[in-house]
Amino acid sequence: MTKFNSVVLTALCALTIPGCLADEAAPDPDQASAPTAPDTSTATQAVTTGPFFMRNSGTGMCLQPQVESMGEAIIVQSPCRNIFDPLVDAQLWSFSPSISTGVYRIVNQRSSLCMYFNGQKIEDGTPLVQTGCNSTSNEMWKPSATPPDLMTVMSRLGVRDTGFCMEEAFAFDGWPLNVRQCNGSSVQTFNVTF
Repeated sequence: MTKFNSVVLTALCALTIPGCLADEAAPDPDQASAPTAPDTSTATQAVTTGPFFMRNSGTGMCLQPQVESMGEAIIVQSPCRNIFDPLVDAQLWSFSPSISTGVYRIVNQRSSLCMYFNGQKIEDGTPLVQTGCNSTSNEMWKPSATPPDLMTVMSRLGVRDTGFCMEEAFAFDGWPLNVRQCNGSSVQTFNVTF
């Protein structure tokens, strides 16, 4: 089975069959469960997770490179695709951990390019693009939760918390993704899910 077919089947399962991705079987009501001690081990950095859709909570649309580009392109929102659409992989993103805990590169499934803050000075309205992955802080992002989950995503430009989050302010197909000062609003919140 190809990686893409596996992704499609996983996403289809998650979208159509409640509980199909559960890692554990349902508990047996005839067996008492023993209390477990909290995990006190040192946390390790997670492996790449995804791919996921990044659906904006305010607009209901999904992120993708403009015109499903395989090269450098602006990141825009578009109506979320059906899992059977041949271009669905343009709307799928993986979260690849960086050296810092809780910080990720966000990689497009179709192009294998990274979401990138396009500039050296952070300002409201700066657009985001996809470009070749590298080690600069322009492509480092700090989600407010571990994917998959509902989250805001903050830029780590300059290897620091900037206080600027991804935002899709208008519900227009093709509207560019940009950053604005984090405010926790629905247009800065993304449902990152299968």
